[in-house]
Amino acid sequence: MLLALLAIERGRVVPADRLVEELWDADPPARARHALATRLDRMPLYHARAVELAEALSSVPGITIRPNPPHPNMMQVYLQGDQEQLQTAMLDVSEETGVFMFPRLWPAMVPNMQLAELTVGDATLDLTIDEITALFSAVFE
Repeated sequence: MLLALLAIERGRVVPADRLVEELWDADPPARARHALATRLDRMPLYHARAVELAEALSSVPGITIRPNPPHPNMMQVYLQGDQEQLQTAMLDVSEETGVFMFPRLWPAMVPNMQLAELTVGDATLDLTIDEITALFSAVFE
């Protein structure tokens, strides 16, 4: 939502109050302006990590990243295999490691490919690229 609004208003300053109103409607949290400012300041860091992560995940057999490199701090992760088996494997990895990967996978338009959207944020910065790559690799073991 935030990226869509900023794209619509490209080249123009969007006041923080409008961003808060658009993102949280009539009932924003008490610290909405602070949270927004903090996240906007971190966007270059999130994007740089997304680019680095996309490159690393592309080396994992069975994974395709789109777009690659990512434009914002988000990317689509395509995993090759049966949806139920991959979902079960992801949950197993999450339980073993304590790192939650995705709430669910969606069938992609390509047969035998599943889709998840990955947003790079603070939690992603807490792990190294190698740790994240190992989590995804473990799904295919």
